[in-house]
Formats: sequence, C-alpha cells, structure tokens
Amino acid sequence: KQKTAYEISTRDWSSDVCSSDLDWFNEPVTANDNHAEACNAYWDGSTINFFSAGEHKGKTCANTGLIADVVYHEWGHGLDENTGGIDDGALSEGFGDAVALYMTDDPKVGIDFMPLEHKPVRDMSEVKKFPDDVEDEVHADGLIIGGAWYDLSKGLQRKLGKERGRELFGKFLFKGIYEFAKMSDVYDATLALDDNDGDASNGTPNYCIINTAFARHGLAKADSSCN
Repeated sequence: KQKTAYEISTRDWSSDVCSSDLDWFNEPVTANDNHAEACNAYWDGSTINFFSAGEHKGKTCANTGLIADVVYHEWGHGLDENTGGIDDGALSEGFGDAVALYMTDDPKVGIDFMPLEHKPVRDMSEVKKFPDDVEDEVHADGLIIGGAWYDLSKGLQRKLGKERGRELFGKFLFKGIYEFAKMSDVYDATLALDDNDGDASNGTPNYCIINTAFARHGLAKADSSCN
C-alpha cells in the first residue's frame, strides 16, 4: 500500500492531459522518507522528502510519506520545476495542491497530517479571494488559486460528467503549467487551452465555467452573462 503512494505515473494519462514528450515524466522520482524531523515534507530540486511521525512546535504530526495527497503535492513541485518553474510562490503551492486535487478528487489536503485533530492542513473549498485574503504566506495565499481550480474542476464535472470533467481539468492544469508564471496568468492561459477556433476573445466551449470559477476568487472579472 505504501508503495502505490509513490507510483504517480503519467503513462496512463491521455495525451490530451499532459505533454508526454517531457523526459521527466519517464524518469523515476526518488522519495526519501522517515527524515528525523516532523511535520513537514519538501521537494529539494531532485527528490521528494518526507518526515517521520512526531512532534514539532507543540503539534503531533503523522509520517508525511504515508499521506498520499502530501506526496502528490510535493511531486507537483517537481513538475513545476521541470516545466520552467513558477515565479509566484503562492501559485506554486496552489499548483501542488491542485495536483493532489486531480489525483484524489478531494479539496482537502493533508487531512491526516495532524491525526489528533483530524482536519486538513488546507481546504480548497474555502472561498479565498484576491486581493482581500492575501496574507503574504505562500501556502495560505495558494488557496486563492487552489480554490479557483477546485471550482473549475467541480464545474467541469457537473457539466461533462466526472471522468470527462476530470480529464479536461487535467489538461488545463498540466498543459497550463507551461504557460503561466504568476497567479494572474492562469485565467487567460486556461481560456486559451479551452479555445477551439483560434480566437479565445469570442468565447470558448467552457467559458462560463472558467469565468465563474476564477471570478469567484478575484482572478477574473465576472461576466454577468454567465449568471
């Protein structure tokens, strides 16, 4: 069971979802677990790393290598770095959370991170809005774009069904990573990926779902015609 948490394979993903020519997709990613510290995990530029269960600053934390969505989040940082790198730290954290969302279809990240509390570290279903909810802390601010991605995924699944909606969300996420460097880029990049006639300005097949999701979080101007 533990091994499957690390088997994040893109070989099974449709070519519509990811760019399969990226060499990093075909290379194993080393996961180092049971670090002596507690309550954290990180990508170090080449490997993903997880801490042992224990206490840190008064908090009791589980072994992070056993929490699947934490593994997916850190793998997302590796994908970020190997597709050019995101300039915006909050966007990078939000992207990692969105990778976990894609894999689990659950907006709650790290729900067993602190097992005594049994609550998530972050929840993308919360409505965090730019610029009102900016805290200048990358994980907290990442919930702004993470929330937009969650609303987008939910809206696509409502319209297209779970499997097709999830596939299209994956396309927006994993092909979009090549196009955006900061949070303000994501809305336009998503519309461009949704466009089917070479002119995103005349609307796209899922324009209202995209507009509503990003406008709800202050990342686009709400289009009243989408109401």
